[in-house]
Amino acid sequence: MNPEPSLLLRSAPKRADLAPRQSGLDQVFGRYLLYHEIPCSPPDRCYHAFAMGIEGYEKPLFLRTFPAALLTAELIESMKRQVVISVPGVEEIYDLGRHEEQGYLCSDLLNGASLAQLGEALPARGQRLSFGLALAIYREARAHLAALHERGLAHGQLRPTLIRLSPGFRAAVFLCRGLCLHETPHDSDTRDEDIFGLATHVFGLAAGELGQRVTGLLADRDPAGFAVLCDLIVAAEPRLEEVAVEILWPESGQAAPAAADRVLATCVTPDEIQALWELVAECAAGGGA
Repeated sequence: MNPEPSLLLRSAPKRADLAPRQSGLDQVFGRYLLYHEIPCSPPDRCYHAFAMGIEGYEKPLFLRTFPAALLTAELIESMKRQVVISVPGVEEIYDLGRHEEQGYLCSDLLNGASLAQLGEALPARGQRLSFGLALAIYREARAHLAALHERGLAHGQLRPTLIRLSPGFRAAVFLCRGLCLHETPHDSDTRDEDIFGLATHVFGLAAGELGQRVTGLLADRDPAGFAVLCDLIVAAEPRLEEVAVEILWPESGQAAPAAADRVLATCVTPDEIQALWELVAECAAGGGA
């Protein structure tokens, strides 16, 4: 039986509504057609692209080019082991190769907005996320990390640009994996860094004194901060008492994520959720990374 879709996924607009603005770019790159360039850090270049094939069946994709020197035998072997691992909410890699002295990586096209974009757009509007909405985003992304860690992998370089609100078929929040995930079956430090990084980036967008206290708790990377955070969540919203631990630590064996979503649904108004997706759509239309 498939799990119930998450709160954010149930509320999200259709993927087509978050499609990028067309720029008129029409460039062939191997077997891909590049149609929209996305700003990113040089020397990499990033694009929305199509895998060319039978007309009407072209698959929309994300394509990143990078210096061919990065395309080492070690990277290729690591990717061979990882590409077969599919984790809901973690960007899926379809192709890694070389074309005209450039390396390239082809993966899911994740329309929508990154936390970095939201971190710029919200203050420009004089707004912050409500703490309940930040919890909903964190809970979904945290479940993706838990699934990744269960497979002996860690992200290792989570940044606000790599956490996206982008409704797909199984998730509304996605973690962009970059060139490679870290194979760390015995390295809890890297996995802890994932968790602290995610929490810091998400709760850093939350409004009010509570959001500030949370980011302050997490700044020194002390696991005890999460225990205090559970108490803060319950104090702010008593209806979350039974699922506060599960929200923070999906490995704890508490209620299923959908159950936490149903509780979170009582703490976030429909207007808040709609406003969030409207802002995500605005960011997507701007074409940023």
